Amino acid sequence: MNKTLKNTLITVTILFGVIIVFKSFAVAISSGLSSAAKKVGKAYGTNCDKSQNWQVGDYMIQEYTCIGFAGPHFNRLDIFKNNQLIAENIYKSDSCKIDFQLKNNLYIKINVCNNQAIELQPDKLKLLPSAIDSIIIFSKSTGKSKKLTNKQFKKLLNDWEQCKVLDYRDKELDSLFYPTYHYKINFYNKGKSHNFLTFNHLIADKSKWVYEISKYPDTLYFKRLWNNK
Repeated sequence: MNKTLKNTLITVTILFGVIIVFKSFAVAISSGLSSAAKKVGKAYGTNCDKSQNWQVGDYMIQEYTCIGFAGPHFNRLDIFKNNQLIAENIYKSDSCKIDFQLKNNLYIKINVCNNQAIELQPDKLKLLPSAIDSIIIFSKSTGKSKKLTNKQFKKLLNDWEQCKVLDYRDKELDSLFYPTYHYKINFYNKGKSHNFLTFNHLIADKSKWVYEISKYPDTLYFKRLWNNK
Protein backbone atom coordinates (compact mmCIF):
# COMPACT_ATOMS: atom_id res chain seq x y z
CA MET A 1 0.00 0.00 0.00
CA ASN A 2 1.51 3.31 -1.05
CA LYS A 3 1.91 6.17 1.38
CA THR A 4 -0.79 8.40 -0.22
CA LEU A 5 -3.49 5.73 -0.09
CA LYS A 6 -2.53 4.89 3.49
CA ASN A 7 -2.86 8.53 4.57
CA THR A 8 -6.22 8.80 2.80
CA LEU A 9 -7.60 5.75 4.62
CA ILE A 10 -6.37 7.10 7.96
CA THR A 11 -8.03 10.48 7.29
CA VAL A 12 -11.35 8.85 6.30
CA THR A 13 -11.27 6.64 9.41
CA ILE A 14 -10.65 9.65 11.66
CA LEU A 15 -13.46 11.65 10.03
CA PHE A 16 -15.86 8.72 10.36
CA GLY A 17 -15.00 8.42 14.04
CA VAL A 18 -15.53 12.15 14.59
CA ILE A 19 -18.95 11.96 12.89
CA ILE A 20 -20.02 9.06 15.13
CA VAL A 21 -18.87 10.91 18.26
CA PHE A 22 -20.72 14.13 17.29
CA LYS A 23 -23.85 12.15 16.44
CA SER A 24 -23.76 10.49 19.86
CA PHE A 25 -23.40 13.90 21.53
CA ALA A 26 -26.29 15.30 19.47
CA VAL A 27 -28.58 12.42 20.42
CA ALA A 28 -27.66 12.77 24.07
CA ILE A 29 -28.26 16.54 24.05
CA SER A 30 -31.58 16.15 22.23
CA SER A 31 -32.70 13.51 24.71
CA GLY A 32 -31.65 15.71 27.60
CA LEU A 33 -33.50 18.72 26.23
CA SER A 34 -36.62 16.64 25.62
CA SER A 35 -36.52 15.33 29.17
CA ALA A 36 -35.96 18.84 30.52
CA ALA A 37 -38.86 20.18 28.45
CA LYS A 38 -41.18 17.54 29.87
CA LYS A 39 -40.10 18.43 33.40
CA VAL A 40 -40.61 22.15 32.75
CA GLY A 41 -44.02 21.40 31.19
CA LYS A 42 -45.07 19.58 34.35
CA ALA A 43 -43.75 22.42 36.49
CA TYR A 44 -45.85 24.90 34.55
CA GLY A 45 -49.16 23.16 35.20
CA THR A 46 -49.44 20.23 32.82
CA ASN A 47 -49.44 17.88 35.78
CA CYS A 48 -53.19 17.77 36.42
CA ASP A 49 -55.47 15.24 38.08
CA LYS A 50 -59.17 14.75 37.48
CA SER A 51 -61.37 15.93 40.32
CA GLN A 52 -65.16 16.34 40.03
CA ASN A 53 -67.39 16.46 36.97
CA TRP A 54 -70.93 17.52 36.11
CA GLN A 55 -73.47 16.58 33.46
CA VAL A 56 -75.65 19.53 32.44
CA GLY A 57 -77.95 18.71 29.55
CA ASP A 58 -75.77 17.71 26.58
CA TYR A 59 -72.66 19.09 28.30
CA MET A 60 -70.22 17.18 30.47
CA ILE A 61 -67.80 19.32 32.45
CA GLN A 62 -64.61 17.69 33.69
CA GLU A 63 -62.67 19.57 36.33
CA TYR A 64 -58.93 19.11 36.89
CA THR A 65 -56.79 20.12 39.85
CA CYS A 66 -53.40 21.32 38.64
CA ILE A 67 -50.20 22.59 40.18
CA GLY A 68 -48.43 25.58 38.67
CA PHE A 69 -44.76 26.52 38.78
CA ALA A 70 -43.85 27.35 42.38
CA GLY A 71 -47.44 28.36 43.02
CA PRO A 72 -50.72 27.15 44.53
CA HIS A 73 -53.04 24.57 43.04
CA PHE A 74 -55.60 25.78 40.53
CA ASN A 75 -58.58 24.25 38.77
CA ARG A 76 -59.34 24.17 35.05
CA LEU A 77 -62.12 22.60 33.01
CA ASP A 78 -62.59 20.65 29.80
CA ILE A 79 -66.04 20.86 28.22
CA PHE A 80 -67.63 18.02 26.24
CA LYS A 81 -70.85 18.07 24.26
CA ASN A 82 -72.37 14.74 23.26
CA ASN A 83 -69.05 13.11 24.25
CA GLN A 84 -67.02 15.39 21.94
CA LEU A 85 -64.40 17.73 23.41
CA ILE A 86 -65.41 21.29 22.44
CA ALA A 87 -63.32 23.49 24.77
CA GLU A 88 -60.21 23.16 26.94
CA ASN A 89 -58.65 25.15 29.78
CA ILE A 90 -61.89 26.89 30.75
CA TYR A 91 -62.27 28.49 34.18
CA LYS A 92 -65.32 29.03 36.37
CA SER A 93 -66.72 32.55 36.67
CA ASP A 94 -67.64 31.63 40.26
CA SER A 95 -68.44 28.44 42.17
CA CYS A 96 -71.45 27.73 39.92
CA LYS A 97 -71.00 29.50 36.58
CA ILE A 98 -68.98 28.51 33.54
CA ASP A 99 -69.18 31.06 30.72
CA PHE A 100 -67.18 30.83 27.51
CA GLN A 101 -67.30 31.71 23.84
CA LEU A 102 -67.07 28.63 21.66
CA LYS A 103 -66.87 30.57 18.41
CA ASN A 104 -67.68 34.05 17.15
CA ASN A 105 -71.41 33.47 16.98
CA LEU A 106 -71.91 31.12 19.94
CA TYR A 107 -71.55 31.96 23.64
CA ILE A 108 -72.35 29.31 26.24
CA LYS A 109 -73.43 29.87 29.85
CA ILE A 110 -73.49 26.80 32.10
CA ASN A 111 -74.63 26.78 35.71
CA VAL A 112 -73.68 23.57 37.48
CA CYS A 113 -75.65 24.51 40.60
CA ASN A 114 -79.07 24.80 38.95
CA ASN A 115 -78.24 22.35 36.14
CA GLN A 116 -78.84 24.87 33.36
CA ALA A 117 -77.07 25.47 30.05
CA ILE A 118 -77.87 28.42 27.77
CA GLU A 119 -76.55 28.90 24.24
CA LEU A 120 -76.53 32.52 23.10
CA GLN A 121 -76.37 33.51 19.43
CA PRO A 122 -76.51 37.01 17.94
CA ASP A 123 -79.94 38.23 16.90
CA LYS A 124 -78.88 41.18 14.79
CA LEU A 125 -81.34 44.05 14.78
CA LYS A 126 -82.85 44.73 11.36
CA LEU A 127 -82.72 48.44 10.56
CA LEU A 128 -84.70 49.18 7.42
CA PRO A 129 -84.19 52.67 5.96
CA SER A 130 -87.94 53.04 5.46
CA ALA A 131 -88.51 52.42 9.17
CA ILE A 132 -85.92 54.89 10.49
CA ASP A 133 -86.86 58.55 10.91
CA SER A 134 -83.42 59.85 11.84
CA ILE A 135 -80.04 58.87 13.27
CA ILE A 136 -78.33 60.92 15.99
CA ILE A 137 -74.67 60.48 16.90
CA PHE A 138 -73.43 61.58 20.33
CA SER A 139 -69.74 62.14 21.08
CA LYS A 140 -68.72 61.15 24.61
CA SER A 141 -65.58 63.29 24.47
CA THR A 142 -67.34 66.53 23.43
CA GLY A 143 -70.72 65.93 25.02
CA LYS A 144 -72.41 67.07 21.79
CA SER A 145 -74.85 65.43 19.36
CA LYS A 146 -75.33 65.63 15.59
CA LYS A 147 -77.96 64.41 13.18
CA LEU A 148 -76.52 62.34 10.33
CA THR A 149 -76.90 63.62 6.81
CA ASN A 150 -78.89 61.59 4.31
CA LYS A 151 -75.64 60.28 2.78
CA GLN A 152 -74.26 59.24 6.18
CA PHE A 153 -77.64 57.77 7.08
CA LYS A 154 -77.60 55.41 4.09
CA LYS A 155 -73.94 54.46 4.51
CA LEU A 156 -74.31 53.60 8.19
CA LEU A 157 -77.40 51.45 7.63
CA ASN A 158 -75.70 49.62 4.76
CA ASP A 159 -72.51 49.04 6.78
CA TRP A 160 -74.53 47.82 9.76
CA GLU A 161 -76.27 45.31 7.50
CA GLN A 162 -72.88 44.02 6.26
CA CYS A 163 -70.86 44.03 9.48
CA LYS A 164 -69.79 40.77 11.14
CA VAL A 165 -70.00 39.66 14.74
CA LEU A 166 -66.81 39.81 16.81
CA ASP A 167 -67.78 38.49 20.24
CA TYR A 168 -70.21 38.47 23.14
CA ARG A 169 -69.44 40.46 26.29
CA ASP A 170 -71.33 39.50 29.40
CA LYS A 171 -71.36 42.99 30.94
CA GLU A 172 -73.70 45.93 31.28
CA LEU A 173 -74.02 47.89 28.03
CA ASP A 174 -72.14 50.95 29.36
CA SER A 175 -69.24 48.69 30.43
CA LEU A 176 -68.75 46.75 27.19
CA PHE A 177 -65.82 48.89 26.10
CA TYR A 178 -62.77 49.83 28.15
CA PRO A 179 -62.46 52.39 29.62
CA THR A 180 -65.63 53.79 28.01
CA TYR A 181 -67.41 54.09 24.69
CA HIS A 182 -66.51 56.76 22.12
CA TYR A 183 -69.84 57.48 20.42
CA LYS A 184 -73.47 56.65 21.02
CA ILE A 185 -75.71 56.07 18.00
CA ASN A 186 -79.48 56.46 18.35
CA PHE A 187 -81.79 55.19 15.61
CA TYR A 188 -85.23 56.77 15.89
CA ASN A 189 -88.38 55.18 14.57
CA LYS A 190 -91.65 56.98 15.35
CA GLY A 191 -90.37 58.13 18.72
CA LYS A 192 -88.84 54.79 19.62
CA SER A 193 -85.06 54.70 19.98
CA HIS A 194 -82.58 51.88 19.31
CA ASN A 195 -79.33 52.66 21.11
CA PHE A 196 -75.84 51.53 20.11
CA LEU A 197 -72.44 52.19 21.62
CA THR A 198 -69.20 52.35 19.64
CA PHE A 199 -65.48 52.04 20.29
CA ASN A 200 -63.00 52.53 17.45
CA HIS A 201 -64.43 50.33 14.67
CA LEU A 202 -66.72 48.33 16.99
CA ILE A 203 -70.44 48.74 17.60
CA ALA A 204 -72.75 47.00 20.10
CA ASP A 205 -76.37 47.12 21.19
CA LYS A 206 -78.21 46.02 24.33
CA SER A 207 -77.93 42.36 23.28
CA LYS A 208 -74.23 42.64 24.30
CA TRP A 209 -73.00 41.24 21.00
CA VAL A 210 -70.17 43.30 19.52
CA TYR A 211 -69.77 43.77 15.76
CA GLU A 212 -66.95 45.05 13.54
CA ILE A 213 -68.36 47.69 11.22
CA SER A 214 -64.98 48.05 9.50
CA LYS A 215 -61.96 45.79 9.54
CA TYR A 216 -59.07 46.44 11.90
CA PRO A 217 -56.84 48.50 11.68
CA ASP A 218 -59.45 50.92 10.31
CA THR A 219 -60.38 52.20 13.77
CA LEU A 220 -61.55 55.68 12.73
CA TYR A 221 -64.90 54.73 11.21
CA PHE A 222 -67.07 56.58 13.74
CA LYS A 223 -64.64 59.47 14.08
CA ARG A 224 -65.01 60.06 10.32
CA LEU A 225 -68.77 59.78 10.72
CA TRP A 226 -68.68 62.42 13.45
CA ASN A 227 -66.51 64.69 11.32
CA ASN A 228 -68.91 64.37 8.35
CA LYS A 229 -66.32 62.60 6.19
